[in-house]
Amino acid sequence: MLSQLVFLTLALISSAFAQDNATYGPYQLAATRAHLSQAGIIPPLLPNGTFEPLAYVNVSFPGVGQIGLGQTLSPDQVQQPPNITVTFLPSESGNDSVDYRTLKTMVVLEDVGTAGFDFPLGQTRTWLVYDASLQGADGCSNCSYKDYFTLATDSGTTVTDFHPLALSGNGPNRYVLLLFGQTTEFRPPNTSISVPVDFTLQSFMNETVLSPQDVYAAFYFDLQNGTATASASPTSPVISSTLADHAASTLYPTFSTYAVSESGASASTTASRTSGAETILLRWEGIAGLMVGAVAVGWLIQG
Repeated sequence: MLSQLVFLTLALISSAFAQDNATYGPYQLAATRAHLSQAGIIPPLLPNGTFEPLAYVNVSFPGVGQIGLGQTLSPDQVQQPPNITVTFLPSESGNDSVDYRTLKTMVVLEDVGTAGFDFPLGQTRTWLVYDASLQGADGCSNCSYKDYFTLATDSGTTVTDFHPLALSGNGPNRYVLLLFGQTTEFRPPNTSISVPVDFTLQSFMNETVLSPQDVYAAFYFDLQNGTATASASPTSPVISSTLADHAASTLYPTFSTYAVSESGASASTTASRTSGAETILLRWEGIAGLMVGAVAVGWLIQG
């Protein structure tokens, strides 16, 4: 009996770790929309009401690790392209056996300036890849929404090399990562410009025959070079209790990186503070409780 309890405990531990790769819920997508809205990015970068993400994105940089929405980075931390993983929500149609590896993705990273900057008519494109594939991270042969995917940007065609910029003293620039699902009407860009280039997203979507509804996921971070010498417009913190599906957050305790604080802290500060230690502590407290409980029950039964 004790061996069976130990086996059960190990299974529960394994399940707890597997939650790291579990499907993200609507709460996480609501948090994404709220972050992008409070940062003054969407809208206006995409028209109001058109951004309905289908998936959540994890972004990690070599030497830095996973970052939170709105986290501030320095130029030396973004020397290499990030690793991107994608987790899809279940489809409303109930067809949850879709093989997302057949979906080709266009990746756009653009600088929309500091908070308060009027950017709708002009941004800076600092990375553009199309025909990137989604690869089942666990090697699944028929990946479904329950699996998370690695976005293989090196499998696609690079038009603009990864090269985010930040002027010294200019304050935190907002960098927006957009993932477009390429439709059958998609028209590849007809010019290749490897260096950062002036850019207008709306004109680009017209050129490539894509729409705001084709954006299946988005993310953003701040990039700052040195101490800001000019003040930027403040952005409001995201209040988690005001988000739709707030109660669902209790179902995803391992994703506290994005369950932003209800205090007055900024979204970027909160995201970075809650990214690691609290998650690990909560997870291990739960695992320790399972182990102690199982062993105690085993001793009682044997006694």
